Amino acid sequence: MCLKAANDASGKAAGTPILDVREQACRLCEDFPCVNACPTDALRDIEKRTDVDMGLAVINTETCIAMHGMRCEVCYRVCPLIDKAITIDYRLREGDSIHSIFAPIIDEEACVGCGLCVERCVVSEPEVPIKIVRDRAQAIEETKRQQSGENAD
Repeated sequence: MCLKAANDASGKAAGTPILDVREQACRLCEDFPCVNACPTDALRDIEKRTDVDMGLAVINTETCIAMHGMRCEVCYRVCPLIDKAITIDYRLREGDSIHSIFAPIIDEEACVGCGLCVERCVVSEPEVPIKIVRDRAQAIEETKRQQSGENAD
């Protein structure tokens, strides 16, 4: 089961359904057993994968190994919305006419924030380079700051 109830230490109201996506992300099961099992109807109005909205994935371009020329497509391959929520931007490495970058790109309209990309990311030090930001506007702003070369707060 992906969901667990929040406790006092989580900062959420006790009993709030939460995910630790690094530990176990949402699988976006076709039949959504969590929706059917929820006794309070807190999880509702979910009939298809694209109805889900848990946030938006944000990639830290400084720590993502794919952004530095190491071939890694783990987040892309594990995504249940492959070629929709995450695509790969194939391009030559800047200043290098031989090696390519296979950069994962998050589609802000298609990503539902399931967190499988976070769970399966092969990088953990100094931190996992991909995270789910619940507030979509904040996630989009953070991505724009990274693309412009500014540091995220």
